[in-house]
Amino acid sequence: MSTPSNFPYQGPSSQSPGYGFSQAPTRRRRRTGCGSCLLLFLFFVALAGVVAYRFIGFLPFLVSTNLFLASTRYHYVNYHGHSAIVYTVAWSPDGKHIASGSGDKTVHIWDASTAAPLFTYRGHTEAVFSVAWSPDGKRIASASGDKTVQIWSATQSGNTSLGSQLLTYRDHTSSVSSVAWSPDGKFLVSSTKDGDATVQVWNATTGKRIFTYRGHSACVESVAWSAQNNSIASGDCHGQVHVWDAFTGRQKFTYHQSIEIYSVAWSPDGRHLASTSYDGTVQVWDATAGHQVLTYTDHGTNRDAQNFFNSSHSRSPLHSMPRVLSVAWSPDSQRLVSGDLAGGVLIWDASTGQSHFVYNSSDKPASERLGGVWSVAWSPDGKRIALAGDRGLTQVWQPE
Repeated sequence: MSTPSNFPYQGPSSQSPGYGFSQAPTRRRRRTGCGSCLLLFLFFVALAGVVAYRFIGFLPFLVSTNLFLASTRYHYVNYHGHSAIVYTVAWSPDGKHIASGSGDKTVHIWDASTAAPLFTYRGHTEAVFSVAWSPDGKRIASASGDKTVQIWSATQSGNTSLGSQLLTYRDHTSSVSSVAWSPDGKFLVSSTKDGDATVQVWNATTGKRIFTYRGHSACVESVAWSAQNNSIASGDCHGQVHVWDAFTGRQKFTYHQSIEIYSVAWSPDGRHLASTSYDGTVQVWDATAGHQVLTYTDHGTNRDAQNFFNSSHSRSPLHSMPRVLSVAWSPDSQRLVSGDLAGGVLIWDASTGQSHFVYNSSDKPASERLGGVWSVAWSPDGKRIALAGDRGLTQVWQPE
């Protein structure tokens, strides 16, 4: 199902906390009996559409993803529970709850619709950089600067209470930057932010290490496990993305971006891989053939975010555009959402690179400004997006 084509995109409104669409007004055609008048009217309507598309950026949002379908208006749900940077955000498999990890050393579970807090996990002694729900929704894995990955209960059942620690993995020798579950929920992959630059695969029940991947020569910022096969993608500080077999370590492809990789994400269909970088771009790769599909550069041309970034950061060539920190795929593998250090969030077509939505939090009230967008996540039903910011704020975009 796709959005009706008569919903022109209006973008975020400064008069409301959300953003949305409004249906084009219906015009009454005068009964003049002159067919040429109708043709002339249609001509000018078409011309206006072309001008709006080319110079104003209105897009009719003819998309296959489910994100903008349930309503014609949208609003933000703000969660203010954290007291420091929110580095990571993840949806529960049923789409009802969100887990967020922060520099305040905690993981919060909260209601995705109301932002009501449900539970706070306090098992870590340093910042939490990554959280991931198990495929069955019963466990959460959290990776921290305390060099551990902790698995704990995300539900209450029998003698197991919500937040009960089930396992602590301690085989890393430095900060753990990222963690991801295998599709069957039996294994986890985790990476180190500093030090030995290794990626480790281990049993989620026993904590036994299965394999250590040593192909990187610099810190590994992000890991992702393909839902379609036993391939793992890992991105490092030297701008390389490695794709390798999860249990043998056999390297399949190596992708090169110009500088440090912040985030990697598989498309749900397993055909493509996206990576974000310090250079302000997002690259999409063909995971089967091993070649680059496109480079998305609109974060660097997002003027409002660029001005905000330049006003608060060094203007050296290294900092010439906002760093893109996070990326996530829509459930149908057709769209991507990416967030940058300047507070810009862009939704765009994965095959063409065409931007469909541009959001800047810098023009919002102080209480609603995300600052840098460290993590983005698409809800399982494709209708909502969760964002994690560097001011202790987490937002969910959802229909009214």
